[in-house]
Amino acid sequence: MKHLENIAPDNRSQISSSSRRRCILLAEDDFEMRKMLAWSLKREGYEVGECASGTELLEKLGLLELVPSAQVYDLIISDIRMPGQSGLEVFETLSEFLDFPPIILLTAFPDEKIIKRSEQLGAVAILAKPFEIDDLIAKARQITLSYIDRLHNPFEFTANYMPNLPFPLTITFRHKSGSEAVREYIRRVAAKLIVFSKHIEHVRVVVDELNPREYQKHRYNININLKTDGKTITAKHQTDGGKSSGENLYFGIHIAFGVACRQLKDYLRKRHAKKNHRHGKLNRNKER
Repeated sequence: MKHLENIAPDNRSQISSSSRRRCILLAEDDFEMRKMLAWSLKREGYEVGECASGTELLEKLGLLELVPSAQVYDLIISDIRMPGQSGLEVFETLSEFLDFPPIILLTAFPDEKIIKRSEQLGAVAILAKPFEIDDLIAKARQITLSYIDRLHNPFEFTANYMPNLPFPLTITFRHKSGSEAVREYIRRVAAKLIVFSKHIEHVRVVVDELNPREYQKHRYNININLKTDGKTITAKHQTDGGKSSGENLYFGIHIAFGVACRQLKDYLRKRHAKKNHRHGKLNRNKER
């Protein structure tokens, strides 16, 4: 592995000059290794969140305690062997959810079965320790640029496709915040809820553009109300940044729907577990 002093600062400008700084979540239980990687990534212009265990990684991603608006990461870099849940176990959990960022896995023990499973789950790269930090940085740059560009382009991943939604969708714009292009994009992103359509009665999306005096903090409020059988789920997101920087409206909509998907799946999982528990209790009573 190269010493930090030998890492060239080339191509930093293409990261730091973008409208939104790339955010990486780094999970590594070895303190010195984690700090060295974090320092190297920060030196390249990234914002870096740090975790020392799989459990902490899940907490940072908002999977242990759902929050209305969690930190958005463009890339996860995780060691496979960590205390508590391993990086691979966390990856197994993430694979059940929609719209999580790309993942690079690190391992000092490149077992063939682990590598095969990682590839099946969709890891964008698996780096065997020791590795060149320059290789990690180059891979991170390539992945984050393509990931953010895709999310900021409202039609790239849904070009020439307008889904027929099996549930009612109401879209409301306040303070001139919307356009027909934004409306079409909301319909396309709402399609990620189709897998849950049998549980959805109605989806209402409200996009509110704030007063220009408030642009320094946030520009848009995005509110999604998802009426399902037995519960109304609310997901909110405020786009970061002001008039000329930060998240654009399309990216904010993408984030809000991702939060709604995770909350809905969490609710359905808990309801299913409660139902199974109740049935099990009834069966035990009958056996008596």
